[in-house]
Amino acid sequence: FQNPSGITTTLEKRKKVYELACKYDIAILEDNPYGELRFSGEDVPTIKSMDTEGRVLYAGSFSKVMAPAFRLGFLVFDKSLTMPLTIAKQTTDVHSNVLFQYVCNEYMTKYDFASHLEKSRGVYREKCRLMLDTMRRTFHPSVTFPQPEGGLFVMAFLPEGMDAQPFVREAIKRGVLCVPGSAFLADEKQISNAFRLNYSTPSDEQIVKGIEILGRLTHEWVKEH
Repeated sequence: FQNPSGITTTLEKRKKVYELACKYDIAILEDNPYGELRFSGEDVPTIKSMDTEGRVLYAGSFSKVMAPAFRLGFLVFDKSLTMPLTIAKQTTDVHSNVLFQYVCNEYMTKYDFASHLEKSRGVYREKCRLMLDTMRRTFHPSVTFPQPEGGLFVMAFLPEGMDAQPFVREAIKRGVLCVPGSAFLADEKQISNAFRLNYSTPSDEQIVKGIEILGRLTHEWVKEH
């Protein structure tokens, strides 16, 4: 449920990526902050689970699954990397938030974290379904979008060759905030026809209202451009 696209890399591709890493002797940083938020489909094994050489560093986060702005993550790595990673960490922020670590430990050892995750998945399942249903009902047929199986985001695509930047600026004028695909490119000057939507924060009413506004805009935009 990658950010921003919402897509999930297939098992076949994950295996091939790991094979290439082994062939060329390079490391993989597998960043998976949304993996616990699957609400449909089947789980796909992580690349780390295939790692027999200690070349995969697996990163996760509690900020997406425990509480918003809960800035605490974790890294799973081969113990030979302990010292260089400790030094790298110290140059970044010296030390992780101790209070958050205590709270996280208390919650996971004394309360039902699995139940909390399941409840979160249920909330996001319904929010995503509502957003997708409204998009199907209101968006111009030429605007495409995948169906995420988890996570927090949906990415939509205007017709090929169109620039989403001015589309997003107009949407903001109408009270709907979304992010142009170019914001996620290495070169933000490149044109992208994509824009990212988020269903985790807005209420159901806000989702419907916002998507309906965007829907009307897609019809105007495709007709004019």
